[in-house]
Amino acid sequence: MSIPRKNTPRKEKSAGDAGTDCHGRQGRPRNDGGGGLTAPLRGAAGFTADELAELARADAEIDDEEIFLTPEERALSRALDRQAAAARLEKKRAREAAARARETPEHRAHRLEKERIYREAHREALRAKNARYNAAHRQERRDYQKAYDAAHREGINARRRGKYAAERAAETRKEANYGREK
Repeated sequence: MSIPRKNTPRKEKSAGDAGTDCHGRQGRPRNDGGGGLTAPLRGAAGFTADELAELARADAEIDDEEIFLTPEERALSRALDRQAAAARLEKKRAREAAARARETPEHRAHRLEKERIYREAHREALRAKNARYNAAHRQERRDYQKAYDAAHREGINARRRGKYAAERAAETRKEANYGREK
């Protein structure tokens, strides 16, 4: 290993010397101070000049071709994109669930205590944030509820009839037992 000397003039490299070591080999100098070369010189994004030229040729071919997708191919592409996004989301949710399952009771108590302290300290800001959200989404929620009620009208009415029938039956039992001690 050679140690560079101070105030020693460096040899200027000519254009033909670029990227070669003292033996004429292609590569880049090692940064460990030991001299020698580690790998062929690479240009942008770690590609050699030949690889860059090949990429440029492939890009030119792609640019020259007009790519047309049929509606079925476009629908399939969108469906695959949605599946991939859902899989990423499912993995994230599964990872979070696994982390919650690994959580010890002591850590959970500590985390809940920290959350409680935060909520107490920021009560007004959180209340204001919730009020802004509710005001911004009030009409959206009303529209959703109207659509739900219209779609489930029969089931809602049946539950109401059952609820009122049960209340009437309870009233009748109370009236029948009025004055009797148990």
